[in-house]
Amino acid sequence: MITLRCTEKLLKRLQQPKPLEPAPCTNPLGEWYGAIDSYDREPFLLMLNALTGITLILPARADQLKKINFYAAVQLATLFDHYGIQSPLAEAELLAWQQPIQFGKTRSPSLLTSMNRLSDDTWDDFEHHDSSYNESAAKQWLGLFKKPSEKKATAWTQPIENLYACLGIKTPHRPDHQSERLFSTTVH
Repeated sequence: MITLRCTEKLLKRLQQPKPLEPAPCTNPLGEWYGAIDSYDREPFLLMLNALTGITLILPARADQLKKINFYAAVQLATLFDHYGIQSPLAEAELLAWQQPIQFGKTRSPSLLTSMNRLSDDTWDDFEHHDSSYNESAAKQWLGLFKKPSEKKATAWTQPIENLYACLGIKTPHRPDHQSERLFSTTVH
C-alpha cells in the first residue's frame, strides 16, 4: 500500500477529510510526498519519493486527481523502462500503485523544501524546454537529492542512483534523458 503525504492544498483539492496517521506503507520505495502547483493555468501534481528522491509529475485536474494511481503507475513504468530498470522490487512498486492510496499530512520540512525547488525546476522545464510531464520527471531523476536524515553538507546524491540501490540494481543502462522524446505531448 502506498502512502502519499500531502500538503494542505493538495488534501483540499483531493477533498480528503483531515487524515489520520496512515498505517506503515508496504511498497518497496516507502512514502511519497505530494504537492499541487500549476503552470499556464494547468494544475500538475508533483510527487517526491522520500527514500530515493525520484519524482513523478502528473496532470492534476479534478478528474485526473481521482486517478492518481493510474497516472502514477503509467509514468513510473515509463520511466523504469526508459532507464532500463527491471527487478522484482520495481514490479512490486508498480503493483502497489494498483491498490488504494492512503493519504497523510506532510511531516518533513526538508522534503517540502526539496519539493519547492523541484516545482521551480518543473516550471523551468515547461517554460524554456517545452518538456512533457515525463521528460521533466526523467530529468529530475538525474538531479541531486539530499535525504532528510543526512546532516552532512556533502551528502547529495542522484535520485536515480538512490533508486538503483533501493531496488538492488547494480549498473543498468542509463540513456541520455534527452536522447528521445518520452511523450510527444507537452503541457501546453
